[in-house]
Amino acid sequence: MTAATAGHMLRLRLQKSLYISTEPTQSGDNFYTPKNDFFYSKSPYMPLHSGRHEIRLLRVHPRRSYAEHLHIHPGWAPIDAKTQQPWNIQQRDLGELFSAHPYLNLPDLKTPVLACEILDQTALSRIKKYNVLSYCAGDPKQTSLILVDGVPFNAFANLEHAIHVVSEHWSREHPDEPLLLWADQICINQRNRPERTNQVQLMREIYRRGARTFVCLDTHGSRNCLGWTGTDDEPFNIAHFQQRLEGELCLTEWQPGFPSPKAHWPPETDKRAGKSKEVRETTTAKPSSFMTSLYECFQSPWWRRAWVYQELVVSPHPYFISTAACISWDELLPYLRWICWDVQPRLYHDLLPRKDEILSEWAAQDEERLKVVKQKGEEQEMQKYEDKLRGYEIHEEDLRRKYQKHKDICKSLPHCRCGYHASRRQQTSKPIKPDPWSRKAPLLQSTKNAWQAEKDKVWNERYKLSTLDLSAVRSMIEGKTRKGHKATLLSLLQHSTACQASDPRDRVYAFLGLTDSGHGIVPDYSPSNTLVHVLISTTKAVISQSKTLDIFSHASCRCDKLAMFLPTWVPDWTAPAQKRMLETYIAENPVATPFDASAGRITKATYYQELGSGEHVQLKTRGIKVGSLGTYTNPSASGVEAGYWELDSRDDVLVIAAESAIVGDEVFVLFGAKKPVLLRPEGDGTYSFLDEVLLLDTKYNYSDIMYGALCREEDV
Repeated sequence: MTAATAGHMLRLRLQKSLYISTEPTQSGDNFYTPKNDFFYSKSPYMPLHSGRHEIRLLRVHPRRSYAEHLHIHPGWAPIDAKTQQPWNIQQRDLGELFSAHPYLNLPDLKTPVLACEILDQTALSRIKKYNVLSYCAGDPKQTSLILVDGVPFNAFANLEHAIHVVSEHWSREHPDEPLLLWADQICINQRNRPERTNQVQLMREIYRRGARTFVCLDTHGSRNCLGWTGTDDEPFNIAHFQQRLEGELCLTEWQPGFPSPKAHWPPETDKRAGKSKEVRETTTAKPSSFMTSLYECFQSPWWRRAWVYQELVVSPHPYFISTAACISWDELLPYLRWICWDVQPRLYHDLLPRKDEILSEWAAQDEERLKVVKQKGEEQEMQKYEDKLRGYEIHEEDLRRKYQKHKDICKSLPHCRCGYHASRRQQTSKPIKPDPWSRKAPLLQSTKNAWQAEKDKVWNERYKLSTLDLSAVRSMIEGKTRKGHKATLLSLLQHSTACQASDPRDRVYAFLGLTDSGHGIVPDYSPSNTLVHVLISTTKAVISQSKTLDIFSHASCRCDKLAMFLPTWVPDWTAPAQKRMLETYIAENPVATPFDASAGRITKATYYQELGSGEHVQLKTRGIKVGSLGTYTNPSASGVEAGYWELDSRDDVLVIAAESAIVGDEVFVLFGAKKPVLLRPEGDGTYSFLDEVLLLDTKYNYSDIMYGALCREEDV
């Protein structure tokens, strides 16, 4: 056995012969907001003093016709070009007004329009009571008109709808109090970059000091996101909700709105019609309004907006509001937890294997048909069935991937009670009971199709709910209920990969206010501060703050557009999260003790730029070489499912590496890294980072090197 080479000073660089452009990755101002040239030409804003932490607020007025707004606020009337005086709506025709001022852009005189007044230069320390709004902006091309101090303002359609919903609720609950509201698109001067930067830094305090935070899950086209919470006639409580949902999904023997398998079989028959009365009431297989609103709630784009994570976590009193209802976070939380950590895991285990069996049956039938057409020599039919069989393979692989993803979620979530682990079987909730529709009962022949339609509907509802992506909802719950310490910036950046933002730099900026320190990162929306700059500076700040290289775990996932511009050791947080082979292997072969390949050593990374390379940033750190990749053994011939590499310098270590690995790549233990890493020598004393690796011994157990043995030998 050859001893490992020790004491290497490494320089990690970009891929060979790639140079970064000095041009910004954004063209101009990348903040996507509706055009408001006329509004800003009127200079509606007074400057805010950054040292006094000033903000703007809105005094919201309900929807009224334009004439009613001008009657209440005569000063909002446009200036008459002839008299140079405010337009007198009592003496002049409004049609003439719109002809003279086409920028008003109102469809007609009677259409209700939302209006608000700006309260400028309001110091945060002096405001006693105001409310803040959290919403999903949506498409900037979908706009609705709001009068801001009488001047037309093109607001996001979702924003206008959210303000209207809050205004309606406020007028019912507090008829004698004005609604003071903070909404980002109107309260921040979007044409003033320094102001935007300053207000972004104040965002945490704005939401923390608000009396209420109104969260609008609705969008301009979906306005029933909280309809499933019931009405005034149906009390909103967890017992009623559980009974209703279990009834919709047939998770119990009796379900409200469905015929009971015990009490009403066989159903009463109308002999003249030849059908049962119950059949005539249950022949439709459309989702109920209850389930439709439930899906709209969990599929709302709000959950994945980058900024809302901070807005929810720091708000002391968040309220979720829609056209249908207004519910506090404390009331909503039990329902979200029950669906995320109880109902969906139970459905995962019940449905996915069943779907896999159905696909296998279909594939078997088509294989028999393929044999027949081959014998007949029908090439067109042969191609048809071969394509179908390939499709089944893709579907089965997709199901296995989803099932594995669920098992990984179960292992990582302390609240999961789905019964996957043997150690938790005593804590599981009610198991899925046998499908009541499979009971043998003396149903009349004429009812079979209707009952089958109901069965298919229930199965579809189960499958739809089981496959909803609730990762963002779970992350929100964990962030809001976390106590005792703030999250690390690295863990928040992991959440950002599932978020959406109009400006990709907000994947970082939106989470700075939730960390113990800002890591020295100041939001900067100037065109010269490109996304590449932000990602590099963020990685350097995380390494400097943590004294570890844990961030390397995420450096292998990157977007194609940025891959050639970013150093190989810098993660791209705009790229969607991907399932890595190492994570799958660890999930299937769990460890009792966390990996610590560097035995607690901290990193002392330094950075510099190559001469003549523009922004070609390199990282320099220390590590110990384990060996170079030699022979690869594929999964079918190896003792592990993933396949492994042998090292050319050691015969006691096997390496599980990513598919991009090639012969000659080198395995190192870098100081400050939890796992060994795979580096590719570039021939000039520098390396490219590829990914982390797992090291096994000859019995396919995790090697002692994964737990720091190599670094402790070096100390000796």
